[in-house]
Amino acid sequence: IIAGAGIAGLTLAKLISETGDDTVTILEAYEWLPRKTYHNLETHGCRAAFVTLPTLCNGCDRLAHASSNGVFNALRDFVRENGLESMIKYNSKVTEVAYVGRRVKVNVEGQDNMECDFFIQTPTAEPQMPDFKGHDSFRGKIVAAAHVNREMFEDIVKETRNVVVLGGSKAAQDTVFNFVFRGYTNLRWVFRRTYWGTN
Repeated sequence: IIAGAGIAGLTLAKLISETGDDTVTILEAYEWLPRKTYHNLETHGCRAAFVTLPTLCNGCDRLAHASSNGVFNALRDFVRENGLESMIKYNSKVTEVAYVGRRVKVNVEGQDNMECDFFIQTPTAEPQMPDFKGHDSFRGKIVAAAHVNREMFEDIVKETRNVVVLGGSKAAQDTVFNFVFRGYTNLRWVFRRTYWGTN
């Protein structure tokens, strides 16, 4: 069982299936939709760096960044070209993993438990939100940068809401860039340190 239908999980499933093993299951926590990404998300590496996804460079500048829609389309092509569709189970969020003798028991939210010989957890993009003191009485919104989709972004700009971006991650820097690019000034960026080039 592989948890995660991103580049890592799909590439691993392809490599395993090439050995003749047809028992691979890929568990993906949610629907696989490009709209799940935050506003104006692009890769921080150039297209040519994604050697697993050759269609990402078709008809495009190989040194340019790829949009979230471009990555989604390339992943979809990769799945089709390598016959991985039947391996993927969407809306299958892993909630617990435990050893049972020589096997691994995998609990999936709202589904029957599964067992396997090998469980592989791929990197996850699920944002980790801190528990802010007083958040239950806060009248505004506290959201992860990864959840600021186009609709929410446009609503913030239209209503000229006060915005504080907390943290120095790529998602935080992308969010600040999106607001600054639109000329939005009702914004504060607070971070201890960012590793994306602004210290």
